[in-house]
Amino acid sequence: MELQISIRSPAGKEPAALQWEITIPRDQLSFGEPIASPGNSVQADGKSVLCATRAQAATGPACVCVVSGGVSGIRNGLVAVLHLVVTNRASPGHARVAIRHAMAVFQDLTQDPIADVEAHVKIRRE
Repeated sequence: MELQISIRSPAGKEPAALQWEITIPRDQLSFGEPIASPGNSVQADGKSVLCATRAQAATGPACVCVVSGGVSGIRNGLVAVLHLVVTNRASPGHARVAIRHAMAVFQDLTQDPIADVEAHVKIRRE
């Protein structure tokens, strides 16, 4: 299963780097290998996506992802493709994926927080 992460920035305010944390419900999803692949807007800018997992007792597994490389701004479009695996314990329905603690870093090293978002992915058993 793939979850696409995109960005849309105002002209002249494109971040040079991004960071975010993703949490998933442990009884329904796990992170794939690799966790994420770079999107076309990141690849076009010569940047890379690096994600590392960490356990989180209260909300389930989490991973922190960073998009960085070079000083050019990240253009609008697909930034990363998150790879998720449906667990054997998952029931059909929806699973909540939360993106939190996101931050945009600009060329002058100033930072702007990005609002938390949630996505619901549909789980089907076939």
